[in-house]
Amino acid sequence: MMKKSSVRLLLYLGILPLLLLPVNGADTRITKVARIDLPPKGKVLVNIHGTFRDLVRYAIFGEDGTFLMDLPQHSECQLTCEPGTKSFIAIGSNVAVVTADLVADKVYDLAIDRQGFSTKFVILAQDPKYRKNLESIEKKEKDNIFTLERDEAAVKFEAAQKERLLAIKSDFLGGKKSGRVARLGKDDCR
Repeated sequence: MMKKSSVRLLLYLGILPLLLLPVNGADTRITKVARIDLPPKGKVLVNIHGTFRDLVRYAIFGEDGTFLMDLPQHSECQLTCEPGTKSFIAIGSNVAVVTADLVADKVYDLAIDRQGFSTKFVILAQDPKYRKNLESIEKKEKDNIFTLERDEAAVKFEAAQKERLLAIKSDFLGGKKSGRVARLGKDDCR
């Protein structure tokens, strides 16, 4: 008969490799880039900080289904986009959705955060703890700013997620989970 501690160790060793697998299933490449401080004239800059401690990456999509980033923990991506109303969807060990009313020539900061079994977008301008720690967060991420390479693997992953994204949009953007959607207002900028 095995001791309880031996059984626990075997369970731990058996489960650990499963925890290291990327939950989103993307086989994509990301490239380090230099931080930009301002968007190009007439555009918007959205910084998404990966403050979560998961070992998985979070796949970030636009509302139209465009695969924007495969964000690892303790890193950041910077998205430049047109002003207007947008939604971003993050898929990792859970799903998080944010709608945003973006104004030209402004910089907005979001964080993907895990709290227990829940994942959410945190709007830094609305959260005093995060807003106070933004400089510290950016200092930790300064060497971990990434962009997604739109190669064949990224395009295939994007296509494979179409049905899932339709279901997520149906649930979160006007559906039964719409109360879980974060709302970034036009004045929630730096």
